[in-house]
Order: sequence, then C-alpha cells, then structure tokens
Amino acid sequence: MMPIDALAYLFFPKTRLGQMMRSPFMKFMHHSSSFVIFLALLVLLSAKVAGSNERRGRPPDVVEALIFVWVIGRCKDSGE
Repeated sequence: MMPIDALAYLFFPKTRLGQMMRSPFMKFMHHSSSFVIFLALLVLLSAKVAGSNERRGRPPDVVEALIFVWVIGRCKDSGE
C-alpha cells in the first residue's frame, strides 16, 4: 500500500488520507517498511550471487535494478 499512499498524498494532500499521511506514526511506518524492503532485496541479491559462478560482465537483473532505484530515491530525498 505504500506506493498507493504516496500517490494519494501527492495528488490529494488536503484529504483525510493526506492528513493521516502527515502523522509521525505513518511516517515511521513507511520509513520502516521501506528499510525492510531494502534489506529483503539485499538478501535476495546476496543469495543469488552466492549461488552463481559468474564473476563479472553479466547485465543487472530485476533485483539489482530495484536496489538501484531505491538508493537513487533515498539520495534524492536526503538532498545529497
């Protein structure tokens, strides 16, 4: 639900859902779930890398692309 909540807040910030998204508890829940998803992606990637015999040169897969998007999004949020 996190992406749907974010889109709802982006387009309708004055609604009841938008006001709920501003609460510290919801901010905490979304940041925590985002971090857990990131850790799960890292675990998936490390399990996949440990099981493969390839060293270099393979193109990035879906999990690596999702990690890249997450990191770029976090850098944009923090202003770095």
